[in-house]
Amino acid sequence: MTARGAPIVLRLSLIYALLDNAKQIGIPHLKAALALWDYSVQSVKALFGDAVGDKEADKLLEALRSCKDGLTRDEIRTDVFANHISSERLDAVLDLLVRLKRIRSTLVKTAP
Repeated sequence: MTARGAPIVLRLSLIYALLDNAKQIGIPHLKAALALWDYSVQSVKALFGDAVGDKEADKLLEALRSCKDGLTRDEIRTDVFANHISSERLDAVLDLLVRLKRIRSTLVKTAP
């Protein structure tokens, strides 16, 4: 619900500029739009918690909360999804969570 913040803030700032009869978007319009967006984000968090809205992503987040040391990709595949997730789908879930800054990914080199 909050994934497209930048374009929405820009559109809101345009509306504020039009309501002001301004010929261009100014800092006050951008600040007002950003304030409304921040309020909207907080409302979504209050209503829906920190759920992402993607079934697999939410399941992975729940599993990671109970693992203070994190999980390897293999552990995610086997322990969280019981091998019922494709590599492509797992990549998409991980990419989504990284993009949303809900997780961070670390590459750990292992012995050959």
